[in-house]
Amino acid sequence: MRRSMVALVAMASLVSVPAFAERLENYGAVKLGVYSPRSYYLNGGDFSKGFNGELALGHYFHRHLAGEVGLGYFRTASGSDQITVVPVTVTGKGIVPLGDVELYAGAGIGAYLAKADLGSQSYDDTALGWNILAGVNFNVMPNLFFGTEIKYHWVKPSFGSHDSRLDGTTATANLGIRF
Repeated sequence: MRRSMVALVAMASLVSVPAFAERLENYGAVKLGVYSPRSYYLNGGDFSKGFNGELALGHYFHRHLAGEVGLGYFRTASGSDQITVVPVTVTGKGIVPLGDVELYAGAGIGAYLAKADLGSQSYDDTALGWNILAGVNFNVMPNLFFGTEIKYHWVKPSFGSHDSRLDGTTATANLGIRF
């Protein structure tokens, strides 16, 4: 009986080792949180914090380096004035794996599709912007993680004669899967 148990445990260990040793190089994540405007234009106009969401696809080039493509949405409002932005970004991330925890920081560039409804005027513009970010992921299973991220955006679309700097911070809670 004891030999059977030892043999069974040994076989289970050999079968499970490749599954855990398999490196999952791609991931997808859903990021939900808040956008907080930081520029004078938005804060001076009493623009409030607003919703932020993002879908991201990433690839690990190395255990310490990943690239990520994101499609997001954030908005802010002040009374009847509203600004919505759809950023399409590409970000490089440096990663420090610490067991089941993964710390990361990075920088990216993107196209920010912005729409502003200011009084009776409506403006649309696509502007080039960039961002820096830092975050932490907690690996629940080899293919499932959750985490948090903070990202600072610099972008200035053109809204007619209005100062339109949309610099601000997004903070998110993230849920992702590796494949």
